[in-house]
Amino acid sequence: MKSKMESLIKLSGIIIILIFIILYKFKKPQSGLDYWDLILESAGYSVIAIAIYERYLWKYNPFVKIPRLKKKYTGVLSYNYKGESGEKAVEIEIKQSFLYTDVKLKSDEISSKTTTSNLVEENGGFVLYYTYITNPLSRYSEKNPIQIGTCKLQIDKIDIIKGSYWTNRKTIGDLTLKSEE
Repeated sequence: MKSKMESLIKLSGIIIILIFIILYKFKKPQSGLDYWDLILESAGYSVIAIAIYERYLWKYNPFVKIPRLKKKYTGVLSYNYKGESGEKAVEIEIKQSFLYTDVKLKSDEISSKTTTSNLVEENGGFVLYYTYITNPLSRYSEKNPIQIGTCKLQIDKIDIIKGSYWTNRKTIGDLTLKSEE
């Protein structure tokens, strides 16, 4: 995340300078106050440009090595809780920007949503770590109460993602996901 922020700060500086040069050519400042206004105006436009880049345009930058995840995946969640094993079909929706990745998981009993996430380069590949909180359907809330968990998804291929998870109730398991797109 730190290197991503540093990249955005550098890009913002470049955009401020370019916008300043363009505005300078059109507005021809006369005084120190005019120059100061140009700097502030350039910074304002830069904020807008960086917000658009962070949300959308980074995906088209060939120099960004971050994997572009698909929006929807389906798969199997294998779990083990107190010696009991099982599997559940799950759907996952991913929203990704340059700085964050939001993961929503749904099964027949629960839904979960990311509280924190980090997509990092690790051992020559990318790994998505995220922490989540579950929201069980009311009829399952005693059997499967609210949990906080962490998931580690290995991003070797964009279309097939595998990983593991663990929770505060000592549930552990694996996820195997396939892109719907």
